[in-house]
Amino acid sequence: MLSERATLNRHPAKPKAPTVPLSRTPARTPVALSASTSISSTRAAPARSAPARSENCATSKASFASTPRFSSAVTGRERLTGKHAPAATLRAAIQEPFMGKNHSTAFGTVYTRGGIPCRLQHGSVQHRIQWTTSPPSLSFPTLLPLFIVGLLETHPQYRFIAHQGLMECISAPNCGDSIQQAWTVAVPPLRGVLGNSGDKGALLTALKALAAMIPNLSIDSLLSACGMLLPPLSRLAVSKDREVNDATHSMLRTLEERALEYPQVLKLIKARIPTYTSIRSC
Repeated sequence: MLSERATLNRHPAKPKAPTVPLSRTPARTPVALSASTSISSTRAAPARSAPARSENCATSKASFASTPRFSSAVTGRERLTGKHAPAATLRAAIQEPFMGKNHSTAFGTVYTRGGIPCRLQHGSVQHRIQWTTSPPSLSFPTLLPLFIVGLLETHPQYRFIAHQGLMECISAPNCGDSIQQAWTVAVPPLRGVLGNSGDKGALLTALKALAAMIPNLSIDSLLSACGMLLPPLSRLAVSKDREVNDATHSMLRTLEERALEYPQVLKLIKARIPTYTSIRSC
């Protein structure tokens, strides 16, 4: 018995560790709702009430009504002015969609300012131009050189208007006298377009337009223009592009046929283009 007690005293029992509750958050005490307390009263109040919204709408309407405006004398429409007005770039884009485009020639600049009496009309399949003034009533000495220069435009809209407008002008009925009057001022831009061999579309349109204008010109006008037009035509007549080559020779045959009774025209052509085949030898 003594040995057992000595053994127990030698190894005393370890004290037990205090128990820690698993949940460290204090327990919530239930709150009893009284009969006068409703569930809706515990919810947060709305950010805006109905009277506040109506007051804001009335304030915004009053501020919009007091916005300074300007009534246009031309169109009669009201425009916002001051800080409420749209940006200048937006106004310019709405008034003239082509404003700010890069103009390769003077044609684009004149068209943007309203100097060309036609507008581009978009279609679902094919575009066309709409004339504000009929072609027979146009001033050919002013507009014909612009259309010819516009053949070299790089912007698609300006380019289409120049190509289509030129062909419609010279092919319109009763325009022979107008073409004759504008011929002297149309030759220099024609020479410039024919000398620009890098633009195939402009070359083909210029050759086609020249062939269409030749029947309306006098022999003296043709002889005076041969000195300026034959040098660029001599380079196009030996072009490696088959389409340009054929169009050039076709135009030269039209020129020779128009001056069939004047052999000096054929001599001028042969002097510049020795490889040209005359219609007389066919």
